Amino acid sequence: MTEAAQFDCRTGRMAGRLDGRSTTARRVRDLAATYTAAMGGGEGLTAIDRENILKAAQLTVAAEDMRRRSLKGEEIDLASLIKLENLAARAVRALNLGVKRKAPAASLQDYLRSKAAENAA
Repeated sequence: MTEAAQFDCRTGRMAGRLDGRSTTARRVRDLAATYTAAMGGGEGLTAIDRENILKAAQLTVAAEDMRRRSLKGEEIDLASLIKLENLAARAVRALNLGVKRKAPAASLQDYLRSKAAENAA
């Protein structure tokens, strides 16, 4: 997972050098889509939100992969596994998935249109 990748929340596709057909890329894409849906969908998200979603998904997959390798009996540094899992958990927690998000504020044009409609009525 060292290759650069971008997840587009609007299309649900990966872009970049990470091969989107690999199991790792599919897992990142699935987690990113899940986090995106939990945050209210791609349209209302900022670029920072999208970047944080991708980071959380990538860290989670990296932690899952390291744990899987550990369970298979491969020699890994347990301190690194614990740190990576903690970092992934903090990245997911930073998304505030349980918090209700406000609907985006109306644009100035929409506001002026609604005021004009109220005055006309």
